[in-house]
Amino acid sequence: MKRIWTFLRSLDWRVLFAVPVLSVLLGVANNLRVSEDQRVRWSGERLADASPETARGARRGAWTSDFDAATNAAAAAHLPVAVVVTQRGCPYCARLHKALKGVAVRSWQKERGWYFVLAARESNPQVTDFVVSTPVTNTVAPYVGVYWTRADGTQTLKNFPGRPGEMGVRKEKSLALEWMRAVEASVPGAPGLEGGTSAASFVKRAKMSLAVVADKEKGADGRVRMSPVVSFLKEGQKTVLAAEARQGSVLAGWRYPDGRFATGKSRLTVDSSWPEGTYSAVFRKPENCAAPSLRLPEQEVVWQEWRRERFVLRVNADAYPVTFTCRGLPPGMALTARAEGVVSGTPQSNGVFRVEVTAKGASSALPVAKGAFTVRVQPRPSFKTDDGDDEDDEVN
Repeated sequence: MKRIWTFLRSLDWRVLFAVPVLSVLLGVANNLRVSEDQRVRWSGERLADASPETARGARRGAWTSDFDAATNAAAAAHLPVAVVVTQRGCPYCARLHKALKGVAVRSWQKERGWYFVLAARESNPQVTDFVVSTPVTNTVAPYVGVYWTRADGTQTLKNFPGRPGEMGVRKEKSLALEWMRAVEASVPGAPGLEGGTSAASFVKRAKMSLAVVADKEKGADGRVRMSPVVSFLKEGQKTVLAAEARQGSVLAGWRYPDGRFATGKSRLTVDSSWPEGTYSAVFRKPENCAAPSLRLPEQEVVWQEWRRERFVLRVNADAYPVTFTCRGLPPGMALTARAEGVVSGTPQSNGVFRVEVTAKGASSALPVAKGAFTVRVQPRPSFKTDDGDDEDDEVN
């Protein structure tokens, strides 16, 4: 033991420290090299073709901010380049930017193998000059267009008004799909138009499932069927949900994933635009329904002036079917489905509103439920345009 200790003391501590450090650095360098190889493979490029184009930041099927690099590479390969130029301070630009950074758009980009530019107008002189010098360009941010150079050298440019034209302010998933479809439609022979995979297939699929809620002990029972049987619904697909009551049962209705309740519908045709989740067929005799008790929000409900809003009224699950009425809604909002409790519309004035709600049960012998909640409608936002004037955010 004494000899071992003497040997260790004779070693230079710097050598002992350097050995593990060098090992770590070599390992990191090797991992970086492997990651770069994987990056090129995942991008769909061959290693031999990756050097000048990748070094300049323009890569097929991925976003770049280098407009010149992307358009030069696209022209050399006779491929389209989709250009999106956003503007700081523009609410719609922020929404579009977020939508285009989603998984669906990224997968679609990689599948197409075209070139894509996404840049801020204020910080990129290349795209600013391009937008200013482009004919028939829309004057309101964001700028969206597809630039394509044919094999014979001729060029095609397709512009899309970013706001409030072909692509309106909607949910991010719908906005991403609309943008992908618009780009496909501008490119002759695009895969989505001639038998290839369409842009819609890259949007998140809606998951559907079925459940049964039945008062078996009170003589109500039944079963549900799905035709065709699917776990997910893609864009354009449909399935029929059928509820079949057994003898002595009454179909009270369907409970949707978002809490709505549809009365007296034994069959529902559902597509991917419906709320995803579990659809429950409720079998209950009307005389066994409980008295309704409103489930209203305790906190203020915040809506935006001149923006499409939607709200679902709810009661206890064993009370359905019920009928709702509302008083005091902001101008532009209405109870569009009394049996389902759906309040929707576009608020046309800001302020604070007290909304009174009444819910009546299936039987007139049941007590009526009453309650109220508060809605605050925020003023319509505005942003600065290029000329410095305030301009209201347009909402479709």
